[in-house]
Amino acid sequence: MAILVGSGISRSAGIPTGWEVVKDLLRRAAVAAGEPDVDDPESWWRERHGDDPGYSDLLTSLTGPSPADRRNLLEPYFVPTDDERERGVKLPTAGHRGIARLVALGYIRVILTTNFDRLLEAALSEAGVNPVVVSSEAAAAGATPLAHSRITIVKLHGDYLEPDLKNTVEELSTYGPELNRLLDQVLDEYGLIVCGWSGEWDLALREALLRAPGRRYATYWTHVGPVSDLTSQLLAHRSAVSVPIDGADTFFDTLATRVELLHEASDQAPLSTALAVAAAKRYLPDPIQRIRLHDLIVPEANSVRALDTPVDSPHPTVETVTARMRLYEETSSRLVALLATITYFSDESRHDELVVESIGRLVEPRPPHYGTIYNVYEALLLYPATLAMYAVGIAGVATKRPAPIFQAFHALRVDRSNGQTEKLSSALASWRTLGNVAFEQIFGDRRKTPQSDYLHGVLRQPLSHVLMSDREFDTAFNEFEYMWGVLCAYEYGRGPIGRWVWSDRRSVENTLPERFGAAMLDAGLFEGDASNLQTALDNFKQQVNTSNLLW
Repeated sequence: MAILVGSGISRSAGIPTGWEVVKDLLRRAAVAAGEPDVDDPESWWRERHGDDPGYSDLLTSLTGPSPADRRNLLEPYFVPTDDERERGVKLPTAGHRGIARLVALGYIRVILTTNFDRLLEAALSEAGVNPVVVSSEAAAAGATPLAHSRITIVKLHGDYLEPDLKNTVEELSTYGPELNRLLDQVLDEYGLIVCGWSGEWDLALREALLRAPGRRYATYWTHVGPVSDLTSQLLAHRSAVSVPIDGADTFFDTLATRVELLHEASDQAPLSTALAVAAAKRYLPDPIQRIRLHDLIVPEANSVRALDTPVDSPHPTVETVTARMRLYEETSSRLVALLATITYFSDESRHDELVVESIGRLVEPRPPHYGTIYNVYEALLLYPATLAMYAVGIAGVATKRPAPIFQAFHALRVDRSNGQTEKLSSALASWRTLGNVAFEQIFGDRRKTPQSDYLHGVLRQPLSHVLMSDREFDTAFNEFEYMWGVLCAYEYGRGPIGRWVWSDRRSVENTLPERFGAAMLDAGLFEGDASNLQTALDNFKQQVNTSNLLW
């Protein structure tokens, strides 16, 4: 789309129209000539000079040929004083900023304007966009092609800091060949929104609209109040849609807001994991972005939750079980990375609640009689939740802030198909969700801790953006699995024993109770009783000592 704006877009900013500037300059010219009481400065100029007041001649009579003097004369009409700036006068309005928002989204590529001011440029700069500005015949001849520019502003009547301004009826009657060529291209190849321009005085622009051959894209013509006969003719010629508005500020601000909402709602192309993680990092420190963060995470959890095993699952074999695991891993990878990001970089309870809510969605009960006669597939339904718990736990341990995972362990339950309710510590343990069917084939040999080894490999890449070194990842992985094992031993009678038992047993058993014991009790685990925690530690240690995992 392209936008055509006239003086109406800048009127609410306190910027005078071009003709209002001319009339004031004529008054000042009369004062400078020693005739301060002239009633009709325009007639006075004609009588004195023998022709209509041309903009360039008028400026030259007041300033001489110096560009610096001309700038000093014109700046007060377009640049705010300190007092005006405090009052918001001669600054970009909601209308200018609305246009800039549409440009930033990529929906507006060209702006045609009859205004001399630089409010559009200022609004675009605020939005982080640098426009290509065409404000003269020479600039039109050498302009970057429209298709190669993010936004091109065509200042049809010039810029107040440049000498070749168009303002009188005669000056506005023609454009040069290069400007006409550019204007014809825009009117033929782009849709058009017209705002704040009546077409009464700009003969050259009016003729350009009338000679445009195509109707490829729609024209929307906004107006405050009834339209004139001349505007009606232009509306009819362009087959334009008439859009009554209250004013340019309200119109463009509302339009930009609605387009932003549609843009966000209709953009169904999934973000890559890297882009999703980058978005989460951007939203985390800003409380205003909490809704966007929620809308980034929760749909991911919902899509993973929707990936259920069909009733007619095939007879389980190593190949079918492995394929199902891979499907869950691929579908969960972005959510795993996002949950690890939030846990690692956040320090606010509202983010912890979002993490717990997301895990909760993964363990919501299935409909009655759902699933398969094969227990291995039913167990795998909770595999994504296991991956999510590991991601949050590893990131929380690494950043010494395991509150989200402790909250999830304490608050969430799994409703089994037999009507029983089970705590997460046992329901999502790796030996429950993964079982033993496929691991000898997957690894090609026997291992003491196959599920732990497997998860260690699966989770390394999705968590690489928060745990960059292998050593840091190994340590956090081992410490989290040990804590989970202790909790499961207390609540279930025995706990899963992970790779820590042969790679880092002495360190985790000697340091973790002191580092994280208080946090686990504060979260309500072990019934909040330190003696229960100690009993769990002793029992789990005894389980490890009597297992066949040590060699």
